[in-house]
Amino acid sequence: MELQFKECNYLIGMTKKFLTNNIKLNANIKESDALKITNSFFKLIKLNLQNKIVKVSGFGTFYKKNTVQRIGRNPMTKEEFTIPSKDKAAFKASNKLKKKIN
Repeated sequence: MELQFKECNYLIGMTKKFLTNNIKLNANIKESDALKITNSFFKLIKLNLQNKIVKVSGFGTFYKKNTVQRIGRNPMTKEEFTIPSKDKAAFKASNKLKKKIN
């Protein structure tokens, strides 16, 4: 069976609803079940990203990246302030995905 996907018309990104609709169409399931699958996938990544690197074979790797503390400046008042370091989620595409899009 060939999978069929609706084309994404978004310039910046796709929504969770868009992903859910494509899962619903391809798996031939109810929208509520497709939403559970989508939410479960994102929840699984979020939970595991706290302590680990999350690798999705053939797609890429999600990992936690720490930004360093730095000095910021208010452009209106020129007042300087400290921006604290924090953890951010990052993603690196797999070679398989890179080859597919290039």
